[in-house]
Amino acid sequence: MRRFLPLLFCLAHLFMPIVVTSQKPLSESSRQQKKQSPVIDALWINILPFRGDFIPGKYPKATYFDLQSDGRFVFAEGDDPSILEVVRSGIVSEKLVRRAFQIVDKPSVLDADDTDPGEPIFSDSDWVSVGLMIDGKLKASGGWAYQEEIKDYPVEFRNLVAELKRVAASLPLATTIKALLTAAEVETKRVESMGRDRYIVLDEERLKLLPVLKQAILMSRRMVAVDETQMSRLAELAKLMDPKSTYWGLYTIRGQGFYEIGAPYFPRAR
Repeated sequence: MRRFLPLLFCLAHLFMPIVVTSQKPLSESSRQQKKQSPVIDALWINILPFRGDFIPGKYPKATYFDLQSDGRFVFAEGDDPSILEVVRSGIVSEKLVRRAFQIVDKPSVLDADDTDPGEPIFSDSDWVSVGLMIDGKLKASGGWAYQEEIKDYPVEFRNLVAELKRVAASLPLATTIKALLTAAEVETKRVESMGRDRYIVLDEERLKLLPVLKQAILMSRRMVAVDETQMSRLAELAKLMDPKSTYWGLYTIRGQGFYEIGAPYFPRAR
């Protein structure tokens, strides 16, 4: 049973100043692949847990997994999917990466659907969505708003989710990740009602300086990790904008597509 949840993102404090910290950098092979390709293959999984049998305040947390083909793994969780509180990251084995991509790329996962006809409106299952980008092609966009019950996914996928949770628990806190950035295209009617002039205009030259923003747009509803350098560039961009005439978090790319940019994880905005 598919359900649709409203997309609610923390937009107001996207460009606040940040504190510089340090963490172990990516491996040499990861850096080389990053340099060679502007868009790295990635998969992302959102899980919204069932809360019916839990006491308020003791609910299981919403979780997010993001795995790149270069081995970089990011895990995030929070009481509310629009306000994630804990982020962990690290490099995982090539074996796990290869197996994860093989499993997620199967039709039984990408096209997961009801396994039982006549399901009740209210389900006691966790809800899952999957996003996948391979060879520059978006095969599934995922996101909190578009989800299936986890029982509708094959066993090997459910086992993969359990394994990713175990791996995430062993990872250090991601002190170099300053935010998780996500993008969603804005419908034409909403663009016109708000006014096209209220969107921050980005040309190709400036977009090249903001690869995280480009990735977020290409992989709609994925949460892309933002490091110190990218946060500084976003802050520089913010200084050029007139807050009286422009809405933060709303961008038009090359004067064509219109996007809403959010930061579900941004520690200094809490």
